[in-house]
Amino acid sequence: MLNEKVFKYFALIVLCCRKTGSTPFLWDDKPRRLFSTNKFRNKTRFRFSVHIAYLIYCVVKAILLRANVGSFNFCLCMAYAMAMNILISLPVTMYDSDFAALVNCNFRFINEYQRRWSNYKDPYLKELNKYATYSFHFAGISATTCWICVIWLYFVAPLTAPYPYEGLPAYCHGWIAYLGLGYWYSLLMMRVWATFGFIMVNVLIYVICLFPIITNHLRGDVSHGLSKSEDLHDPVNLSRVYRSVEILHMLFLENCGYLLVPMQSMVGQFALIVNYSVITKWNEMKGAAKASLIFSSLMVQGAWLGFATFGTWFNNNSVKVLKSWKKISYTSKGEMKYMGKFRKSCRPLYIGYPGMLRIRKVTVLKYVQGVTRGTFRVLVGLKTA
Repeated sequence: MLNEKVFKYFALIVLCCRKTGSTPFLWDDKPRRLFSTNKFRNKTRFRFSVHIAYLIYCVVKAILLRANVGSFNFCLCMAYAMAMNILISLPVTMYDSDFAALVNCNFRFINEYQRRWSNYKDPYLKELNKYATYSFHFAGISATTCWICVIWLYFVAPLTAPYPYEGLPAYCHGWIAYLGLGYWYSLLMMRVWATFGFIMVNVLIYVICLFPIITNHLRGDVSHGLSKSEDLHDPVNLSRVYRSVEILHMLFLENCGYLLVPMQSMVGQFALIVNYSVITKWNEMKGAAKASLIFSSLMVQGAWLGFATFGTWFNNNSVKVLKSWKKISYTSKGEMKYMGKFRKSCRPLYIGYPGMLRIRKVTVLKYVQGVTRGTFRVLVGLKTA
């Protein structure tokens, strides 16, 4: 089962995110349960409204500075970045009870699964706890590094729009305003990246817990690291476990899958804006603006391509699981007939949103193609206009 070290790290991350105001959650060690209270929920939603206000400020600055193409593009990119953060924050801010129930279901499922189908000597559990701990370190280091890079750009070039110091009248400029707004902006960006980090941790835990189940334990054509693998491959047990995984995954998609449709659109539009701005307005943009745009674009595109690649891998392995059941040796024709009907009733698991988006093999290729073609079409179209 997940050891005490994993839950200790998770409790620490929940505490840090709550202290920054990015999430309203608390962690109860005894029942190992994530929950939220009205007090922290109201505080988080107030700070969420501050993010919306800053998004509006970025949009207004972009409209006012449309004559300066470099500043206009940078303001617009900042607006897109804030909009993506607001979108990602919706599950933990506006639907916090549902998100907490999802996390609790994930922990409960994996603990029950490990308790029933493995013991503490299985190497599978050691690997699971090790990678879960690594995911916490990775999320913390990534969020902290990105936060430092973002606030460094403010302190280097505070007069770059749409930083808050630039919006002050000239007679208000000075060290007090510079440091005061720098402190406020640092907290704002800390909440932004803490939200990214919290979502990243929960997604990584979900992936790490399901990884050995999808790629190994439910497969009928590979060797297993479980002490009770023969019992697990009994038709009744196998069908129950797969249905449990299927229900848990559908719960995950219902809580977070709706974000993927607008997120894919926004990530693509963000890439087009950044590419056009950097290519056509390189000499007109300030160094801080260029560095911020390139860094943000690489980070966003890399994260989305990595996520889409994982979605492709997840769907492919789910297909392999269903096909591998044909190679399991059954003790009777009744079991073989039962598994044949059950296999036909199953559908491969996927990442996406039912009826709107399903990440498959061609998703990554189509996205790269779309961004490349879109960039050239924007360049040619606007140049002609």
